[in-house]
Order: sequence, then C-alpha cells, then structure tokens
Amino acid sequence: MKLVDSKGRLFGKLNLIDLLVILLIVVVLAAAVLKLTGADTAGNHYSKSLNRPLIYTVVCRMVYRPVAEEMMAEKGNQLMAGGEMVEGCFITDVEMLPHYDTYVDGEGKPLRVESEEYRDLLFTISGEAPFVENAYKVGTQEVRVGKNHIVKTVTLEITGTIQSLEETA
Repeated sequence: MKLVDSKGRLFGKLNLIDLLVILLIVVVLAAAVLKLTGADTAGNHYSKSLNRPLIYTVVCRMVYRPVAEEMMAEKGNQLMAGGEMVEGCFITDVEMLPHYDTYVDGEGKPLRVESEEYRDLLFTISGEAPFVENAYKVGTQEVRVGKNHIVKTVTLEITGTIQSLEETA
C-alpha cells in the first residue's frame, strides 16, 4: 500500500490538504490552551507559582490628622484584596510624617508651611508576592515604584503611591 495514492490521499483515506488544515487547527487550539492556562512561553526565569519575598513602601499624602492617628494602629495587620486576606503580606511599619503646603508670599517666593490639619503616612509592607507577567502582584494589584496602590486591611483602606520596592532574597 502506498503512502500517498494517485488522488493525493494519505493511505488512500485522507487528503493532504485536509491533514494540513487539521494540523493547523490543533496548533491554534494548543496555543490558545497554553495562553489561557498561563503557561510560561516567554522563557521568563520567574515561576508564576513561586512567591518572592519583598518589602515596599507606600506614601499616602494629605491624610486628615485624626484619620492618620487612627491608622498608626495598623502596624502588624494583614493586607486584604477582593474581600480576602492576602497570604503572607503585612504592614510592618507605619510612620506619620508632617505634611507641607506651599504658598507664594507677597514677593513671589515659595513658602513651605507645615500643615496642622493634615499628615503624610508612610506604610512599609513586607511579605511574599508572585512575579506574574513582569510585575509583582499583591492580591490583584501590580507593585511597581510610582504606581498608585491601595493599602487595605480589615479596618483600613487608603490609596497612596509606591515609593520604593526591594526584593529581599
């Protein structure tokens, strides 16, 4: 029995063009499955399931002073995202800093004055986060310097800006 007969059929049963179409469909389906399941096809050296230890700071500017004083008690609390606790991520320090307003005096010179009503807060957060799609993920948020970040616990939710980020291992 010939491999390809006179009509171009493989083993006398399957047309070569039909075979190529079937193979193309299989390749497209395999690529779609890999994409949807998150298989690492880019050769990224970080595993998507491997968490990396990191420390990052979030600065929250112009927080009403009584609220800032209340938030000082958040040290040691676990972060939340999507209504669930974020495994292994905690606020390790909260620092209250003076908030400064800038005014222009009568001569046109800038004048920096400490606000009595507002404070800035600096949260230090440590824990483990997966490195996914070229970014660390804490809950549903990407952690990158300069990016807005919601610091959320059971009793707190405030938005700030990530000021520093360090992988600790």
